[in-house]
Amino acid sequence: MYAATDVGVYRLDFGSDTWVSSSSEGMQFIRVNELSHNGNYFFAGSDHGVFRSSDGLNWEEINLGLASFDTDYNAFAFDGENAFVAASGEYGGVYHSINEGAAWVKINEGFPDDISINAIMAQG
Repeated sequence: MYAATDVGVYRLDFGSDTWVSSSSEGMQFIRVNELSHNGNYFFAGSDHGVFRSSDGLNWEEINLGLASFDTDYNAFAFDGENAFVAASGEYGGVYHSINEGAAWVKINEGFPDDISINAIMAQG
């Protein structure tokens, strides 16, 4: 089990009653808003961008195409290798990745200017 906190990601192992930090160096002081998993990767949305991990322990920033300041990344939705992340703040909207987060493109056509998106969902 994983928890998004104001100081990174924490993990609770099966059979344990103690939470331990699961944040890589540089991530342990970041407020994490959302955690999600697409079957291949863990994703963490934060107030410093988006992070990805294949094992839940070692996280990498994957912010190519994302605004990394004045923006909170709040929610993820997945459709195969397509990933979507919702953002609020100065650069709010929805961002789309066709390669599991390696690069992102903003897809806000039809939304009002300066919109903040708090949640998204993929319809199956």
